[in-house]
Amino acid sequence: MIEMRRKNLTLPLILLTLFIVGLTHFRVGVARQPTVISIEPPIGTANPGETFTLNITVADVTNLNHWEVKLKWDTSVLEFPPTINQGPFLSDVGPTELYWNPLQMLSSIQVGETLLINAGATGSGTLATIEFTIMNAGNCTLELWETLLYDPDESPITHATEDGYFYTTKPFASFT
Repeated sequence: MIEMRRKNLTLPLILLTLFIVGLTHFRVGVARQPTVISIEPPIGTANPGETFTLNITVADVTNLNHWEVKLKWDTSVLEFPPTINQGPFLSDVGPTELYWNPLQMLSSIQVGETLLINAGATGSGTLATIEFTIMNAGNCTLELWETLLYDPDESPITHATEDGYFYTTKPFASFT
């Protein structure tokens, strides 16, 4: 009877021991948030003659030294070119150079910024602020494309993008 009890306890003890040993040898990693470049606010509204301001932001980046994006929109709704201003994310780390290039044939702009020192910004923040005058009633996607992020060693930083959307609150005619 005692021998039977030992056999009944042996298997659970072995399994418990293996479980404890397994926990000490395998680390459970916490998933890191992916880096994201996005348009903020994600949905914007205004009417013809008014202005609409959006931010190009970065979230959860590590050691960012240089960034560049292309932004596309419907130029019959939002003016071309818009007014572009530097955001504080990189300039809070050191001196920077902001550049932009209108790509009128593509209804787009190319915007970028580089830290002029060998350093990087970590965290989340505003890269640039873009202000549009609303030209006509309508709607459009604010599409980020060919987005680039680099660290001080010029290694690319993997990231995702989140586009935005704009619409006027006044109705507009659409004939198809």
